[in-house]
Amino acid sequence: MKHFPIAPPDPIDAIKFRMEQMGMTSADMVEYLGSQSRVSEILNGQRKLTLGMIKSLYKGLKIPADILLT
Repeated sequence: MKHFPIAPPDPIDAIKFRMEQMGMTSADMVEYLGSQSRVSEILNGQRKLTLGMIKSLYKGLKIPADILLT
């Protein structure tokens, strides 16, 4: 860590990784992010996460909030 620090992952990459780990589809993310169109916008980087979405992802999928806030 001292010589080769590892940067935190991109929030969207962290969400996609957790989805893959849990065998989830974008339709499953509606519960955490809102409508299907909103999920699509988030996962494609067209819209930023809101504080409410971050809380929901933290509580429901156990994604660390500090990763989602970057």
